Amino acid sequence: MFGAVSVQAFLDGIGPNQARYFYLGSPVTDAEIGDFNEGNILVAANSNQGSIWQWNASGANWQAPNSTNDIATNGLGYAIFAGNTNAGTFLRGDEGTITMTGTVPMADMQSPLGYHNGQGISQSFVGGNTEADTEGWNLIANPFPAVYDWDLQTIPADMSSVMYVFDGTNYNSYIKGAGSASRYISPFQGFFVQLTENTPGNLNFEAANRIAGQSPELQKNGPHSIDGVDLIVTTKSNAASDLLFVGFDNKATPYFDLEFDAHKILNTAGVPNLYAVLYGESYSVCRTKATGSLQSFPLKLRHSIQGDSLTISADLNRLHRYRYVMLEDLKTQKLHDLTQAEYNFVNDTAFAEARFMLHFSNKENIALKNSVRINWFVYSNDLGVMVCLDNSENTRVRVLNSSGVLVHESDLTQTETLFPLYKRSVYIIEINRAGVLEYEKVLF
Repeated sequence: MFGAVSVQAFLDGIGPNQARYFYLGSPVTDAEIGDFNEGNILVAANSNQGSIWQWNASGANWQAPNSTNDIATNGLGYAIFAGNTNAGTFLRGDEGTITMTGTVPMADMQSPLGYHNGQGISQSFVGGNTEADTEGWNLIANPFPAVYDWDLQTIPADMSSVMYVFDGTNYNSYIKGAGSASRYISPFQGFFVQLTENTPGNLNFEAANRIAGQSPELQKNGPHSIDGVDLIVTTKSNAASDLLFVGFDNKATPYFDLEFDAHKILNTAGVPNLYAVLYGESYSVCRTKATGSLQSFPLKLRHSIQGDSLTISADLNRLHRYRYVMLEDLKTQKLHDLTQAEYNFVNDTAFAEARFMLHFSNKENIALKNSVRINWFVYSNDLGVMVCLDNSENTRVRVLNSSGVLVHESDLTQTETLFPLYKRSVYIIEINRAGVLEYEKVLF
């Protein structure tokens, strides 16, 4: 294909008094950044006037391009504001197409990858705060004017296999058949990927992975063998939702696996966030090896609207290893069978985010080892005992073994604290809140 070619993308979710950011990239090689604009406002400025941004992977911050006359780097993602506000019309005023004109790339294309550990920065968009959560984020884009199959992508050794796609409200992840995004990447689509080591380089987009005529909405999961459930939390007030996949693979470990797991990137305000937490890391896709007749996962719910009514439902069509999926609400002390019906509850922002436990079992009646108190609760995982409180002020915790020997003692500085344990046994948790003592036993 020779000469200048015009390629279009459809932008939705914008209109009168309705605007949002899109993550976009150029599908041609020699178009200018200003070509994204449909005759309206597009401002490159490192101020609140700016409406187009690049993610600086080496500095872990957003920065504006030098000028809208710069070439739109093929394979690089841009966050671009579009729609109508009181400040005017950005990019285009209503739903419709944008057009980029230039040379179509026919060979493999490379996107540069940078690295920063993400610690001690002002930007925070992931569910966790460990270095494994914050490091190595890069915003790239499909460089071709054709749908690209991510399942065929060759992944560098120090990069996670996940891609994270923003739809205006939610960050949707996809990895090997699991997650809320599709394996197929539309032309113009920008998305985040994550390096896990300080090894900057390039991601090679292979021209052979282009899909002719394939809708990006079809065949989401591809040829992968999936064993697990999609959990969907939905608000009744505005129908905002979030999806978490929890499942099993014989090659997966209890830790974050670059081939099987996805971190949680937080959604926009007013949208609930449901995610699994293992070993201090936050997951939107969480897979481990199935190890017994009962397997449990701590879940966090982060939602800013106090008193909002929500539901949690489970798509069980791809679950094979277990028969029952039980949701334990640590606030209400209810155990609910998700194989029978969705779970309805009211959001309480004063309660700890680690409100739920998800249990997989082949028995309908299961004995649980987690304990609950009205304003605090404890649960055990593979590392030790987690103590969760509504408020850590003036709180001291002691952990004693079954013989009464002190194992840990600490004044709490946060609402969720892990006390590492090494010997399987029964432990006593003592909570001292301003001189008021409470006790609970927990099995590790």
